Amino acid sequence: MWMPPGQELFSTPEQRELGLNEFMKNLSKEGKEYYSTILFAEFPAFVNSCLGPTGKIGSWWLHMAMVRPESQRQGVATSLIQLAREKAKQNGETLACSTTTPTNVIVYRNIGFDLKGQRIMPSPWGDWPLYVFSLDTSRAS
Repeated sequence: MWMPPGQELFSTPEQRELGLNEFMKNLSKEGKEYYSTILFAEFPAFVNSCLGPTGKIGSWWLHMAMVRPESQRQGVATSLIQLAREKAKQNGETLACSTTTPTNVIVYRNIGFDLKGQRIMPSPWGDWPLYVFSLDTSRAS
């Protein structure tokens, strides 16, 4: 799922009403605090430190790409990302994303993304790695 430049997921009341509000309402107090201080504050701050102050909002941001295990290593993710790459290339725009798994670091690098930064994100349920990538669409594919 991609968000084009200038748009942010859950930035409108209508988007939040599609499930985020209900999700947040059902979180524990600790969960709500985690979302407000880490996921809605530290995460975007780190992404922007890697990509520049308008990095996430100024790029095509990939929120998630999933491929069924039996279909992995067959070019499915690469093909899906290539569609967005072609569209972004028309305006000289950048693709960007993040992942939390070392396996996907390899996948995104093989597709052509550059690793721009990484850090460990704190969590009361166990810290987790964060890797941030960008892909300059002006480069040859």
